[in-house]
Order: sequence, then C-alpha cells, then structure tokens
Amino acid sequence: MNNKKQQVQAVLGLALLGGLMITAPAQAGGFATPTYGAQGWGRAFGGGSLFKDDPSAAYNNPAAMAFIDHTIVQQTVDYARVNIKYKGSAYDYKGDPSSSSVIDPLTGIPTSTPRTGNGGEAGFTAWLPTGFAVIPLNDRFALGFSAVVPQGMKSTWDPDWKGRDFAVDTKIETVGVTGSLSFKVNDQFSIGGGAIVQHSSGFVSQNVDLLAAAALSPGLGGAPFPSGVGHALMRVKVDNTSVGWFAGVVWKPTLQDTVGLNYHAKIKNKLEGNYNIYADDGSRSLMTDINPAFGKTLVEQAYPGLHLYPDGANASTQLDIPANAAIDWVHVFNDRFTLGVSAMWTQWSSFKDLTLKSDGSTIVSIPYKYRDVWMLSVGGDYKLTDDWTVRAGVANDQTPTRNSTRDPRIPDGDRWFASLGLSYAVRAIPGLTLDGAYSRQFVEEVKLKTQNVDRLGGARLDGKVDSKGAAQLEVELESINSGIPLRDERMRNELFEIKTYPDAVINAQINLQPINDLAPGAQYELRLPLSVTLHGKTLTYSTELLATRLDDRRFQVVTLEPLVVHAEDFDLLPGVAALRKAAGLSQISLSVPVGAVLIFTAR
Repeated sequence: MNNKKQQVQAVLGLALLGGLMITAPAQAGGFATPTYGAQGWGRAFGGGSLFKDDPSAAYNNPAAMAFIDHTIVQQTVDYARVNIKYKGSAYDYKGDPSSSSVIDPLTGIPTSTPRTGNGGEAGFTAWLPTGFAVIPLNDRFALGFSAVVPQGMKSTWDPDWKGRDFAVDTKIETVGVTGSLSFKVNDQFSIGGGAIVQHSSGFVSQNVDLLAAAALSPGLGGAPFPSGVGHALMRVKVDNTSVGWFAGVVWKPTLQDTVGLNYHAKIKNKLEGNYNIYADDGSRSLMTDINPAFGKTLVEQAYPGLHLYPDGANASTQLDIPANAAIDWVHVFNDRFTLGVSAMWTQWSSFKDLTLKSDGSTIVSIPYKYRDVWMLSVGGDYKLTDDWTVRAGVANDQTPTRNSTRDPRIPDGDRWFASLGLSYAVRAIPGLTLDGAYSRQFVEEVKLKTQNVDRLGGARLDGKVDSKGAAQLEVELESINSGIPLRDERMRNELFEIKTYPDAVINAQINLQPINDLAPGAQYELRLPLSVTLHGKTLTYSTELLATRLDDRRFQVVTLEPLVVHAEDFDLLPGVAALRKAAGLSQISLSVPVGAVLIFTAR
C-alpha cells in the first residue's frame, strides 16, 4: 500500500443473524434494523463505525470518513433466521374462547367450535444486502455512499389461527440509498453530514369480525351479535418514498482514543396504496347490502361515516421513521487489541398509533404508544496475525413496546446480542478482505395481553386472578384522560412522573370460595386489605367490597366505600404544587376519593 490514496480496498462480508426467541421479531427493537457491515455485526455494534477503515461510517457517522485515507468499498450480505411462536388463549368480545361460528338458517342460533391453532411458526428467513463506499477527495474531504435497510420486520401467522382478529400477515421494509460528505477540521476533529432517499413498503392483513364489531359499536352497541361468523380478511398494501438527513462529529483527544456523536433525524413517512377484503358471502353482505329501513349497510349503521369496500379502495397510513442519536468510543490498547463501546437512543415515542384511513375516513386506529429506548453495546477486534483478525461483542437492546399494547403484529421484547466475527486479508489480491460474522439474539419471552377494541376516554387495565385468589391490577398511568390534553400531559409528567413510575399496581388476596359458590345474580360483601403501589411508594388499605356473580365465568367487584388517597403518602406534594402553579390555582385538594368497578373472567 505504498500509494494509499490510490489504493482501493474491497471488503466482502457475510453476517449470519441467528434468533433464539419466542414471540419476538429479529433485528433491533421495534422494527429497526442495525445498519452495519459484517465487521460491525461481529462487534455487536460496539464502537459504532469508529474503528479504523470502517466504511459503514458513510451512513452511521459520516464524520469518521475524514480519517479514512484510501478508497474502500464494502459489500455485505446478511442472512437472518427468525423464530416466532405463540402459546396462549384468545377470547371474543364476550369473554368466551375464540371460536368459529355457523348460524342455523332456520333457527338463527349459532353453533360454535373453539379455534385451537396457535398460529404456527410465524418467523421468517431473509437475505439483506448492504453496501458502503468511502472515497477520499483530498486531505480534508471524503465522499461516502451506502445502500442500507434501516427498517424491516415480518411475521406470518396461519390464516385461521385463534388470533386471526389481531394479525395474520405483517411486513414492513425500508430500503435506502445515501450520500454523505465529511470535512477534517484538523487532525483531532471532523464533521460530516448526509442525506438518505428511502422507499418504504408495508403489507398487513387480519380478519375483521364484523358482527362482533357491530355489537360494540356506537350505532348498534349492546345487540347480542355472535362472534366468529364467517371471515373478512382485510389486506392492506401501501408504500412511499421519503427523504431524510443525518450528521455526525468525531473527536480524537489522544492518539489511542476516538469519540463520535451522530444523529439521524426523524423522517415523515406517509404510506399510500389500497386495501381489499376477502370475505364470504355473508360477511360481504354486511358491507354492501342496504337495509331498506335505514338506507345503510350494517357496517354504516354500526359506525356512522364508515364505509368498507370489499372489492378495494385507497388506503393511507402514517409510519414515520424515528430519530436516533448515538455516542461511540473506541480505544486502541496496542497494535493487536482495540475495544469500542456505544450507547444509542431511539425516539420511538414518536410512534403512537397505526391509523388506517381511506378517503379521509378512519377505518381503524390501533394504539401502540411506543417509548424511547437505549441500546448499549461493547465489542472489539484482536489481530491474531497480519492476515487474521477475530472480533466479538455483546449488546443489550430495549424494546419500545408496552405490555398493554403489544400485539402479534410486532411481538417485540428486550434482547441481548452475542456476536463473533472473523476477517482474513487475502494476500494474493492486495486490498481484498473477507469478513464473516455470527450474531445470536436472545429475546425475552413476552406477554401478549391486548384488547382489540377501541376504548376512548378510559384507563387501560391488565388484571388477572389465579387459582389461589391472588389478584393484581396494573393501571398504565399514561392512559390518564381527563378530557383536557394539556392537563393530562402535566399530570403524567409533573405529578406521576410516568417515565420513572409508569404504572400503579394494586394487589389483594381474595377468598374465591364464597364467590364461586354464589348463584348468578347473588352478592357477597367482604372486607380485605389492598396494597397500592404508586410513585415508588406502597401502602395498605382496608376496603369494603361487594362481589356479584354475573354468570358461570364472571363476577363483578365494586367498592362500597371510596379509597381515599392522600398525596403526601406517595410523595406527590411537589407534583401537586407544580400543577397548582401551572394552572394558576390557589389550592388543589391533597386527598382524592377513588372507587372502582371491576369484572373478572375465569380463563
């Protein structure tokens, strides 16, 4: 390499991405995909793109290109194998097990057969090519190009599984090409920036239980429609091309240390396309046949203003690409060993819901309420010989999903990456290096407890009762809704501090025997202790309750006297003072009476 500025280095890489997971997708949290070559995967992304001569800087941190003094072209092919399985139950809107129902044409009485399928193997295999090129223009400027897949995930469940009303197919993919430029200010400092043009595509399908939806609707709510009758598989296909920008800085405080900071801006991304609905004759008639008495279809009666066209219509949804920022540090210990660490923050809180619209009308809005997350990684290279280099790394990646809104579309969980890598410099072809990497992901088994019904103006509850009568109720405080958005935001952030204390938890020990012995409609009074955990504090209250047996599988519990919660007991006084000042009030009550009506279903 006597003339480095004219030397072209070619790097070929193969990254094998293994997934050991249950109910979780591959890649990074949510539907993001790490954008590194085989070398970066081998380090589990520790140190980012700050290692010597890493051309993935062209996208990840363009400022680092300023310290590459010869042209490098890298092509990587990632092979991913992802396993996703579901174990559990599904229930209809009445609390009964998910079933396939057939209505007798003479009597009108439905006959139901429970669905038993768990969806099969919903994972996938995929080949993901990425490429990077860095071209120094002179001693100060360098030009970079890349082809990356920054977003991608897929899940495919059996079409008639017990969770078909939640998801069947989901595929999200974003492919981008980038151009970037770096400037070396001096031997210690550089800056860089670039732009990405990306094409995003999405495909989702799921069954729509039209009669069950009508039973819960504002127009026909309360009507005892059966569930699981027929099929109406809605398929939505949308895409869009969008543009975004990214930038970075690099500082070399010593000859052995390199520190980098990069930022990728949020990209507005409105996807447009069409939808259609594959339905049986009965389900199709609910969308197309006009009721002479009302001049509307059953769907239009149930949800005024909503029109469903089984033969197809236009569709659109907003799926923005979240912003992210990372800080990387690389230290060269000696001629053989180099270590890097990284911390990357992703603003997933910008993904609040997935809303499908057609002709300005909202077909469905699915809340997700993702939260901001961090990925922490450490990895390094060890040079065995002039030809061989080995590398390894580990990373911890948080999931942006919430327990209350996670569903089979993106059943994500926290994960660990464990990676190994190897490089071989081919002496027979100067400048050619072969890289390989293997990365195993260990994803936590997550719970899917989501309600597939819109609920407006109320808290989301996740309650359960086990066979011993141990009851736990979790209240997600982000779901607070007083009808005034500004007040709700202040209560979440200033009073309850939901980023630190996201939930309120109530625990109780219930003697189920007297309740189980009740006949439907009979009642039973009881007094028992409740422990309340709120804002990091736990207190115990004695509460009088009334239990009513509703039917063979359900009972209702109502507080007969309010539970009085005092702000000082949960260290909420500073938050109350902040609310009072913000609202311009002279006083806010420091005690609040709380009542509850809960319905428990045996499962």
